[in-house]
Amino acid sequence: MKNKRGKQKQLSHLYGVFLNHSMNEKSNNTPEYDLFITEFPKKGHGIVEYLQGRVHFALLDQMKLMHTSGMTHEQIKEVIVSQVNEIIENFDPKK
Repeated sequence: MKNKRGKQKQLSHLYGVFLNHSMNEKSNNTPEYDLFITEFPKKGHGIVEYLQGRVHFALLDQMKLMHTSGMTHEQIKEVIVSQVNEIIENFDPKK
């Protein structure tokens, strides 16, 4: 368990470095979120497909940004899986 927490701390630090790097980068005065956020079309999809599409696009957008900031495929995978596991573990349907 201690080793897992140490690894999560490393990933959190790595992700923090990634966020700081990406937020400091500017490109041709275009807001950074315009460069990396893909909108999922609302028309023609049911609520389940729409929500799944938003998650899919959000993950792809985040992975593209992480890759652009210099993270490796393995680092990206570890951070994303860690975040998804944390979201699931903290989910409380009563809230």
